[in-house]
Amino acid sequence: MAEATETPPTEAPAANVSGYGGVASDDSKDTDTFKYMTYPAKPEFTDGHKSLMSKTLTPELWDKMKDLKTTGGYTFHNCIQTGVETPHLGVGCTAGDEESWDLFADLFNPVIKGWHGYDPESGTHPTDLNWDSVNFTDENLALFNKYVASTRIRAARNISGYGME
Repeated sequence: MAEATETPPTEAPAANVSGYGGVASDDSKDTDTFKYMTYPAKPEFTDGHKSLMSKTLTPELWDKMKDLKTTGGYTFHNCIQTGVETPHLGVGCTAGDEESWDLFADLFNPVIKGWHGYDPESGTHPTDLNWDSVNFTDENLALFNKYVASTRIRAARNISGYGME
């Protein structure tokens, strides 16, 4: 009978360090269950990182934005944390407050363009809520009528000056 060999356990990162180089630094927004990370250097993205943020964040953009922080306290590190720590996400960045959209626009605009096919720098967002403008092929209309009993659209806004949490 072959003797079983024990595989040494993989060392887990310290509680205040992420698996991707982020370091928890007692951010005022931290909670008992969530810690904001700061990245001492540009995160090294793996093949597992799928987000548009990870594809957009060049060393030059990192150097330009790494020290930016909104007046509400949302840092560039906060902005990219979701895409660094959760590699499978498609977008990979968040706006923590309304100022984020302008301050981090050099990252957000290419991501928005890549995700939505809409250029926020040059386009205007089309709004047409007229039902008569919806065009279905006969096949799509049949599928719609077969599977859709009801639908709703939800739109939300945050209050100016408060974080988008």
